[in-house]
Amino acid sequence: NKHLTKDTLFRHGLTMAKHQLVNREDLDSLSDIVKAITATFGPEYIIKPVASGSSVGITLVKEGQSLEAKLRENLQMQERLLVEEYIRGKEATCAILENFRDQNIYVFPAVEIIPPINVDFFTAEVKYTGETKEICPGNFSYQERARLAEAAALVHGILGLSQYSRSDFIVKDG
Repeated sequence: NKHLTKDTLFRHGLTMAKHQLVNREDLDSLSDIVKAITATFGPEYIIKPVASGSSVGITLVKEGQSLEAKLRENLQMQERLLVEEYIRGKEATCAILENFRDQNIYVFPAVEIIPPINVDFFTAEVKYTGETKEICPGNFSYQERARLAEAAALVHGILGLSQYSRSDFIVKDG
């Protein structure tokens, strides 16, 4: 559940994209919700199903496109959606493995994800085609690597995960 996860992590001080939960039952007041979203964060958005993974069902709403129309379209297929501000930056993923190399929580080096030039983000369509470059360790500064590792370990602990986990990030301006 992306919404519950974000709310939990936000309460623990992790930096993340601004977001808003939108439910199918909100259709009658969708215009007001969209006005509030665009006033708070914009002009580009990511729409995500609350309960899906591997970038399945994600929609990018670019500047000039109608957020309301995209929400109405997506709410026909999903009961609950998460709208996030679209953040341009370097995509990263960082894995955790418990009880490895004499450490309770072992943090693997952050991997930089470089989608093909013709896509705007790491979509479900390009995740498994071999078109995406995955660089390990990623081209991150020492400080960025440290912050990614720290955040991945915090997420693992805060959410009470066990054995292994992976957290995804967008690194913007450091």
